[in-house]
Amino acid sequence: MKTLSQKTFLLLLLAAVVFAPLCCFGQDLTVEGKIAGIGNKKVYLFVRDAHNQDMLLDSTVAAKDSFAFTHKPEELSLYSVTVDSMPGGVRFILDNNVQIEGDSKAIWESSVTGSRLTDEFNNYDKQFTVPARQKLIALSSSMRDPNLNPDKKEEFEKQQQDIVDAERLRAEKYISEHPDSFLSLLFLQSLGKEKSRQMLVTLSLELQKHSIVKAIQEEAQLEASVSAGKPAPGFTVQDMKGNAVSLADYRGQYVLLDFWGSWCGPCIKLIPETKAAYERYKGKKVQFMGIAYDEEKDRAKLSGMIEKHGMAWPQIFQDMSDESKKGVVRSYRVTSFPSVILINPQGNIVYRGIGQDGLVEALKVLDKEVN
Repeated sequence: MKTLSQKTFLLLLLAAVVFAPLCCFGQDLTVEGKIAGIGNKKVYLFVRDAHNQDMLLDSTVAAKDSFAFTHKPEELSLYSVTVDSMPGGVRFILDNNVQIEGDSKAIWESSVTGSRLTDEFNNYDKQFTVPARQKLIALSSSMRDPNLNPDKKEEFEKQQQDIVDAERLRAEKYISEHPDSFLSLLFLQSLGKEKSRQMLVTLSLELQKHSIVKAIQEEAQLEASVSAGKPAPGFTVQDMKGNAVSLADYRGQYVLLDFWGSWCGPCIKLIPETKAAYERYKGKKVQFMGIAYDEEKDRAKLSGMIEKHGMAWPQIFQDMSDESKKGVVRSYRVTSFPSVILINPQGNIVYRGIGQDGLVEALKVLDKEVN
């Protein structure tokens, strides 16, 4: 099983920042910067929202490498500045007026001064996140060796998982020991839905007023609305071949939704079992439906994989790079891959699970219900 939080966990391991009252809430703060080599390019200011997405706040045109923004924060948040057509960006917390200085050759290495919280943010990053990231990069590089034998690859994969697990445990420990820390709140977003909900109660009352906490709580309520026993959200979309597919067309049959992606190793390993199950229930009022969650740029790769593995059941493409084009994944609140959701002939969810165990349990339900 691979969760989206696992996939991005190290990118979210940010620096330790104390959650302290911000004297400037409701007041204008400035972000001034000079990045050598950007000339008169367009510069963008983003804020990380409660759902862990970077939202564009403002943009301006630099004048001889220099730029400035004014913003009135309502609560502590992560911000970033990027430059048009240039890779990377610089992250900071806007607890005071900040100054950015760097070079266009490595914008991500720009210095940020004026913010005590950002200093702590960066110190934690250097002490823990960077070393872990470097180890993962080295392992990924080794795994690209075309002559790598399967046993060695499995060993490297285990080492990768051990690093991620160790950093996750470090984050959990930090949350428990620092209930007033803004970093605790940021880590909470990266722990996965179950663990984040469990650890909400460890946060201070002040932190629990933050929009991130409210978003986690709202997500839990939404997820409960698509749990076993609830009506399955309807959808009408096109499959990978351009054919219209509507859940309503399969009323009176069992429908097994298989959520997967070409980027997800555990998903690929499970394809043979899913294919065998499809063959087993063919013609027995059971409809399999793949929900392929990938980026648009990987659509051709995805199509090749579907053809290679002989995945004959309908495949619905969901663009993970475009929020407006992942409605099925969003409406079913799926964040772990592979996931399966089994819908009965009356249109109600009767089972949802993750990974190989999820498929096995879904098939047990079908075995009891389908002759």
